[in-house]
Amino acid sequence: MLCFAGHGHEGDGALVLEDGVVTPSALLDALAEIASEVSPSGRLGVSVALDSCHSAAFITELLDSCFHEHSDLLVPWMLFASCMEDEFALEESSLGHGMFTYVFSVQRSSPSSFGAKAIQPDNTFGPSLAIASGELGCSHLTYGSQNPVTYWNSGVYLEVCGRWVDIYDDGDYVGLDEMRARLKHHRDEVAGAIRRARPDVHFRGHPTDAENRAWIRETIEMLSENEPEESS
Repeated sequence: MLCFAGHGHEGDGALVLEDGVVTPSALLDALAEIASEVSPSGRLGVSVALDSCHSAAFITELLDSCFHEHSDLLVPWMLFASCMEDEFALEESSLGHGMFTYVFSVQRSSPSSFGAKAIQPDNTFGPSLAIASGELGCSHLTYGSQNPVTYWNSGVYLEVCGRWVDIYDDGDYVGLDEMRARLKHHRDEVAGAIRRARPDVHFRGHPTDAENRAWIRETIEMLSENEPEESS
């Protein structure tokens, strides 16, 4: 399992380190070599969680390669990308860590409550709202500008904006280009609906950090308006 929070390279989502980048193909080659040494009788399960810009480009390439050239050695298990390949991963210090890390840490206070807790800047759990959790929560908090992508070992679906995206047609895998096209189609539908629901918000493809912070604070306040006082 690989977890990474940092910068992602535009285009392929490569993980940006101080002395270079880790591309999807480089990671896959390394994992395949490990699998051939430690798992000769079966395939090595691969889980990746990325809180970085353009990260869906990384995990979709990884998924495609696991289905093709490395299918005899690697099996994708759990894959998480903080945003689509043409999106940036936002960081909001008042919520704690990256937006993706925050929304996936949200835990309900009870099954029926709007109140919740989530990771805070000091790594403790503090107040949040259940509606802020998960892929769709991230989409709402960022006004549709950041939409995480997830894959579970069902072998059939990816998820973006809280919606399932089928990557098979009649049992046949659709391929990398079609997979990405379907993700973008679903993302555009949901993100567009979120923006239309808030006509007072002027959405731009690359808002500034200051605008992002203002939008997030405004959204949290809006979602909190009807929250009972004891769980706000």
